[in-house]
Parts: sequence; structure tokens; C-alpha cells
Amino acid sequence: MANFSTPNLEPNQEQLAVIQAAPSDRLLVVAGPGTGKTQVAAMRLVSLLNSGLHPAQILVLSFSRTAVATLTKRLASLQIADDRVIEDLRHLAVRTFDSWAFRILRQSGHAAPDLLARKHDQNIQTLVNLLGDANNQFLTQVLSSIRHVIVDEFQDLPGVRSELVIALLSRLITERSSEVGFTVLGDPAQAIFRFANRVEGEVIPDDPWSELKARLHVGLTEISLVKNHRSTVKLAAMANSMRKILRSEEFDADAK
Repeated sequence: MANFSTPNLEPNQEQLAVIQAAPSDRLLVVAGPGTGKTQVAAMRLVSLLNSGLHPAQILVLSFSRTAVATLTKRLASLQIADDRVIEDLRHLAVRTFDSWAFRILRQSGHAAPDLLARKHDQNIQTLVNLLGDANNQFLTQVLSSIRHVIVDEFQDLPGVRSELVIALLSRLITERSSEVGFTVLGDPAQAIFRFANRVEGEVIPDDPWSELKARLHVGLTEISLVKNHRSTVKLAAMANSMRKILRSEEFDADAK
């Protein structure tokens, strides 16, 4: 494990299982409010760098610019003793799905004016289609350096963005199974887009968590961060009970 510490978190057993996992491990991390998700993601990144991975071998994707800024700020707060890791963090890019899709499409030969004239979802769908083309050798070359993918706030990815994650991970694992790992973090109970569909009486979209587990179940380890560091024991227990209700199939069924 990297030689670093943080004044805000002394990792418990579940958090350490995420932080110290090998770069080739495939993790689905369920983390509710107050369980230290962002801190664990930051410490996971440092641990990956300490294991020998280079910044270019780690792809970090998050839902929004705000989420990217939050993770970047948390990385900066870690007290790291290893000068090499400190330098590597300066070169580590944390991107939104929109910016990463734009970057890869540009590298794949798409003209910038054409991409800028389209909606973000259209660009992401184009990349999803390219990832599904196993014969696209240029894309294989572009992705060849990636050894680990970290996805933050996965529950907030509607439609094509969750499709992008699954398509990307499926392609990487298919082409380089034993070499590539991933850490997907989030909380299905906070899936605001699915909740909005329920409230508006619209068709509830497929659950990206269930889809990811169905498509990438081989070698997948699911870890739940359950200790709430923000609330009292009683409030944390109440919140955990509510999360179970929100995640239940019966909740979806009643809303249809």
C-alpha cells in the first residue's frame, strides 16, 4: 500500500479491501452517503500508482465537472510521502464522460467542428458504437495502454453514459482479460434519474448496476461500504433501512 495518510479517514476493513485491491481486480463498490466513497476513490488511485501503474494506464471517469473537482480536491488533501506518486498525481487526468468521449473521437479521426455541433449524447453514442466494433483496430491501439478504469458516481449515469461504461469495460476485458481491472463506485439508492422517471410516471430505465453485473459478472467482486462516518448510529441505521427500500424490486413495481 502507498505510504500516505489522511486526517479525515482511517480506513476500515471494507474500505481497505477496495483501496488495496490489485490493479487487475474488478470491483463494484456500493457506497451510500457518509461512507467515505470519494476518500476511498482517492486512496485507491494513490494505491494503484504505488503498485507501479503509470498515470497514462489509469482512466478515471466521473459524472460531472463538479464530481471531477471534488475527487481532484480530495486527492490534493492526501498526505503522501512518496515523491514519485506525488509527481504521478500531477499527470493523472480525471475526466467527465463527455470530455473523454470527445477526446477519443478526435483521436479516431472525427473533426472537432462536427463533434462540437452535436449533442453530448450523440457523441457518446458514436463512441459506444465504435467500442462495439471489434474490428476497429485503431480504437484497440488507443485503448491499449489502459490497465485500470475508475468510474465514480455510476448511479447517476443515464442511458448512453452507462452504456459507454459497460461497452468500454467489456471491450478491455475481452481484448486483455487478465491485464485490466476496474473500480466502479456509487450508490444505486441515489439514482436520481431513475427516481425522476418514477415521479413523472415515465418508464423506468434499466438499472445500470444490474446490467453491469449481468454483463461483467466473471471475476467481479461487489463490496459494500456500510459504516456511516457522518451520522449517529441511530440515524445511520435508519438511512440504511431506507436505502434497502429504495433498491428493492417492489419499489419499482409499485411505481409502474
